[in-house]
Amino acid sequence: MRLENVGIEMAKIPSRLEDLLPVAAFEKVVDALQRPELSHKVRDALSKVGLKDVNPLQQAHEAWQQVRSWLSSLAGDSVGPDSELLNATGSLFLSNADRWPIISSAAWSYARAATAYHDRQRTMRRSNEAVRHCLAGCNHLWLSDMLGGLQLVSRTLAPGGLVMARTDCVRLAGVGDVQRQAAAWGNSVSEVGTVNGVEASDWQQALSNRHDQAILLVSPNNLDSQTAAAQRAQALTAAKKHNAPVIELLADGCLSPQLSQQMGFPLANQRCGDGTDVVLLPTHLLLGGMSGLLCLGGTHPLERISQAASSLGAGMDASTVAANVLAMQLASVEDDLECGLVIGGLVANPQVLKNRSQRLAVQLSGLGPIAGANVVDRSQPLGPAPWCRYQLAGPAIQVHVSANASTFFDWLETGGEQRAAIAMDRRVDPAYIDLRFVAPEDDHRIVAAVGEWTP
Repeated sequence: MRLENVGIEMAKIPSRLEDLLPVAAFEKVVDALQRPELSHKVRDALSKVGLKDVNPLQQAHEAWQQVRSWLSSLAGDSVGPDSELLNATGSLFLSNADRWPIISSAAWSYARAATAYHDRQRTMRRSNEAVRHCLAGCNHLWLSDMLGGLQLVSRTLAPGGLVMARTDCVRLAGVGDVQRQAAAWGNSVSEVGTVNGVEASDWQQALSNRHDQAILLVSPNNLDSQTAAAQRAQALTAAKKHNAPVIELLADGCLSPQLSQQMGFPLANQRCGDGTDVVLLPTHLLLGGMSGLLCLGGTHPLERISQAASSLGAGMDASTVAANVLAMQLASVEDDLECGLVIGGLVANPQVLKNRSQRLAVQLSGLGPIAGANVVDRSQPLGPAPWCRYQLAGPAIQVHVSANASTFFDWLETGGEQRAAIAMDRRVDPAYIDLRFVAPEDDHRIVAAVGEWTP
């Protein structure tokens, strides 16, 4: 029997993904709405006609979330639960995780861009426009990786070597050993001062030895914020007197005024042009983007670096630039269209976190080996030194395990074929489950994992 005879119309099966879902259209909508100057105009217009409660950005966000969920279901098990790690430690840094999660829209942007050829000039024009809005017109350059970028900048601007404060010779989680990286191409690195800081005379004496040196500043370093600011000011003064370039690696640099005010992170655009020649911003940290380096600074030093990067093939590819431009826009916009796990966790509403924690504590109490779970307020460092300069205060779930606690926690962190690994804060007894860097839709997975425990 033919289906047409019973009144059923056969659906046309699309032969291409683009026919099944207008992905490019969604990209254009989100790209347009995430621009700060446009979103503010939309809000003003809606306010004038009496639609104050309408949030076009939120509506676009919800539609985009549905699109990504649908695409994730098509992707299948290429990244299954056995390889995913839920970070319930409350710290940004995990010893068994290779990096921070990037903003999901930026990841999708990269995946989309990487499947086609791109006109690099058009990509850079878009990048210039985005930087003009997000960073007040700072000159910029994208480099492909953190290690090579630091070496390239150092070698180009400081053929006579680098001068670093001993307090800045740190091993930064998420970055690595800065001093060893800077010296990897044979750069000379001179340490000045002590572990307690640098005197103004130390900078002056070090810069008097050679005329072609540069100062390399690192943030965060092993000083508290106030002492670090004073030391930085002394370095800038000495550099100006000796006409020495200043390079600043701003690992804790951010673009969001809200994040800067709440956490104390330095704003990248404020560091650009205040005496530094080049500011180096790792794109995989507080920008929430792909691995690489965003260089901000004066026209002349960036032109020199750009020429060297071009000859060595050290520039960032167009697909990664596109993803990082999107991440940069999302990380700087105050409308909070999508900020990802990292920035979202840092600026999380304490009351929302407390409500989530209370619900989860009720579900965990008496489940498996957990004898009890209660919500407490606590403060803990953002990460290992020198990231411990920044503290995170908020609620967490204190977990009391009846027996075999170490075995149970090891089992949770190992994960399984059908359950994600769960990392908790085990530095003290009892342990803590902190939901700051756990997506709300993943809370139930913690309960499910604990429920599978068998002694």
